[in-house]
Amino acid sequence: MTRYPQESEPYFGYLDALIAQGNFDEGRNLLLEISEAFNGDEALVFQARAKLADAEQGPEAALELLEQSFRADWDPALVRTYFQALESADRLRARQEEARTALRQNPRDLRATAWLFDYAQRQGDRAAAVAALDEFRRAHGPSDWTGENLRILAGLYRQAGQFQDAAKSVYAL
Repeated sequence: MTRYPQESEPYFGYLDALIAQGNFDEGRNLLLEISEAFNGDEALVFQARAKLADAEQGPEAALELLEQSFRADWDPALVRTYFQALESADRLRARQEEARTALRQNPRDLRATAWLFDYAQRQGDRAAAVAALDEFRRAHGPSDWTGENLRILAGLYRQAGQFQDAAKSVYAL
């Protein structure tokens, strides 16, 4: 780690070794080092925290950590970690229904929209992913937008390969 301080592999290799030895206290100390070394990379820090929580307390603990911090504009690597935790805890379908219920109650819920978008993308269903974004966009009037929502919407449209819709969102900023 001292030789390659900006590479994540040595940190995660050491974390894996600490977990295998059951040395969770040292693992928590390593989390602090990872946070300092990769201060700008939220995805790496969350992945390390989730890995340690999973090993120490089980998949439910890792999932709870990720659920509490889920954001619509998460890095795709972190979304993968999150969905793997959902699958490990056998909560994927239940969480999907929760997101659908949240959208029925509030069609302007960006967090639920992003979750359904990410789920559809993970399933390889680009049409459903784009449909979730389109529904969110239709739920807003012309003056209801925040800059943050438009920025996130543009990013999600880009992930889905819908560059014209992404450009519309950016232009509306």
